[in-house]
Amino acid sequence: MMNKQNILIGITGSIAAIKSLDIIITLKKQGHNIKCIVTKSGEQFIDLKIFPIPAKDVFLSQHENTKYLSKENAHMEHINLAKWADIVLIAPASANIIGKIAYGIADDNLSSTCLATEARIIVAPAMNKVMWSKKTTQENLKKITDIGVTILGPACGEQACGDFGYGRMIEPGEVLDNIDLYLKNIEKLKGRKFIVTAGPTQEAIDPVRYISNRSSGKMGYAIAGSLIEAGAEVLLISGPVHINPPYNCKVLNVKTAQEMYKAVLKNIKNYDAFIGVAAVSDYKVENVSKSKIKKSEDKLTLNLVRNPDILAEIGKNYSNKLIIGFAAETDNLINHAKKKLKEKNLDIIIANEVGDDKGFDKDDNAIAIISKKGAIKKIKGKKNILCKEIVGYITEILE
Repeated sequence: MMNKQNILIGITGSIAAIKSLDIIITLKKQGHNIKCIVTKSGEQFIDLKIFPIPAKDVFLSQHENTKYLSKENAHMEHINLAKWADIVLIAPASANIIGKIAYGIADDNLSSTCLATEARIIVAPAMNKVMWSKKTTQENLKKITDIGVTILGPACGEQACGDFGYGRMIEPGEVLDNIDLYLKNIEKLKGRKFIVTAGPTQEAIDPVRYISNRSSGKMGYAIAGSLIEAGAEVLLISGPVHINPPYNCKVLNVKTAQEMYKAVLKNIKNYDAFIGVAAVSDYKVENVSKSKIKKSEDKLTLNLVRNPDILAEIGKNYSNKLIIGFAAETDNLINHAKKKLKEKNLDIIIANEVGDDKGFDKDDNAIAIISKKGAIKKIKGKKNILCKEIVGYITEILE
């Protein structure tokens, strides 16, 4: 079993608070030390009498149970908890606590502890779909991501109020899977340096239009985040996306395949490994119009020419590095991926099927990890879980 951790669980005001009990029970069975902070709003949704840990390890919002602490330390309850924790998991995390963390507000036990701790903070949001989609909430999520908070979910589905959409807390099993994989990979890649490409590229037709694809960048950004969680240094070379970059990640933004190619070649010598997740345009327009093309004829012909093959170039000239590619295919997945693995001299290829309802811009995915030696590992699930699995696979190869 992984090393025993001190995990502080925050429970805020949401009907999803009942899910926290399953998380607590499982983490206790795994041998971790558990303490909880229940906010004043959280108390409205959960019965403190049925908590599966001793009362002395359950802390309320306004320091009500300082009787369990010595008199000289009673006023420092949040500091004691902040120093004790290896991980702070807030599940469910309301819009309120997310806003407090974003702005450094410390007006109760949980928010004070979050501000005082150096532990990794993980939040599993739970709120109404309108609250989730509000600009203020999304800005707060970006702020907490920028300071290293990990966000799990939310899920899309029916909500307690009868609405349907994003905002549901993810299920306890998914929370636990994320924590398990985080703990298995922690510090395993310390000292290693990775380049990750992500997102689509855009190839101009004229000053207004371009050729691109449906890649959202979610997979590449999640892999970069998982590598950083495992202790690696990451340079993320990203096409145009609408995603917040992972904490502590150096980012180079590009638009075209040529720009991405140049950025990779400029930096690759200083890195140990390359993971090509980006959906790079294979072709570009030969002659880009300097002015907007006006609608005139019934047909418009564009001459396309090949873009540089980034993965093939790295595989050919940097075989001393760990090189990992992705194969997005609509059919004959494994055979196409194996062919790409061999032709581009890769160490690993990760194959996933794409189409109208698969792969691109989805939170879920199914992949096959294929090694140079022919081993195939198939896994499916949420992209953030898959990425931690991929990073775990990488750590095993490098150990």
